[in-house]
Amino acid sequence: MDYTNQNVLGKKCPSQEFGYCQVLFNEKSKREEKGLKLIKGNYQGNDVYTIQIDSTLFDVEVVTARTTIGKTFAETKQIMTGGDGIAAINGGYYHANGKNSGWLIENGKIVKNTNDEDEINAYFVVRDAGNKKEYSIVKEEEFNSAKVIFALSAISYIKDHKLDFPCSLMKRAEYCPEKSQRAVIGIKDDGEVDLVISKNLSVYEFGDYLSKNYKDAISLDSGGSVSMEYHFDGKDESIGWEYKALCKKAGKNWPCQRNIPNAIIVKEKV
Repeated sequence: MDYTNQNVLGKKCPSQEFGYCQVLFNEKSKREEKGLKLIKGNYQGNDVYTIQIDSTLFDVEVVTARTTIGKTFAETKQIMTGGDGIAAINGGYYHANGKNSGWLIENGKIVKNTNDEDEINAYFVVRDAGNKKEYSIVKEEEFNSAKVIFALSAISYIKDHKLDFPCSLMKRAEYCPEKSQRAVIGIKDDGEVDLVISKNLSVYEFGDYLSKNYKDAISLDSGGSVSMEYHFDGKDESIGWEYKALCKKAGKNWPCQRNIPNAIIVKEKV
């Protein structure tokens, strides 16, 4: 059988079916160009992973382990799967008993409506805007829960392209200068959302990177909680940066994902 050089979805097209294959190829290219992308990069020699999301094709949601799989804690990949997601990042700060440290609204229901820590001063907010969702990161004094579908309060990282992390309020003086794993939700000038994780960068170093790429960004839980999932268009990536000793303590092989109470997931629009 005669084949063309056009490769579509991992297979070459027979010449008599090239027109049909070309349609598939164009659709695939469109999805890659304007859909969902996982970009592996580095900053100052350290790993940075970014999930870029087109909000006309995909939705971003804040979900809990309790709602998705009926448990207080679960790995990011379990929460994502239980919530019918195809990509995800770890969620916000929480207490040892699994309760969130700040506000959380899930599918229009207020799960928690107080902030327990002084440094929790910003909100990632999702509202319905017709055929697409509207995403924003607002400071505490700007937040209004009316008509909010999903929301999570955490720590402001970037505001108007400038570092806004409240280092003076952190309980440990070394928190900001120490190099660690970090996770953020970033919003670009066009309003689109990225999910970003980094390894071995200080708050200041990662902030320098983020300020160049995002108008606003909010810090999610860091350290061993940092994790990411991406399963789209034949590409599968599962990242867990829990500390080796804690993986072993939990009876897991290293590398592993920490069990957490909430996550940010990405879903295809239906």
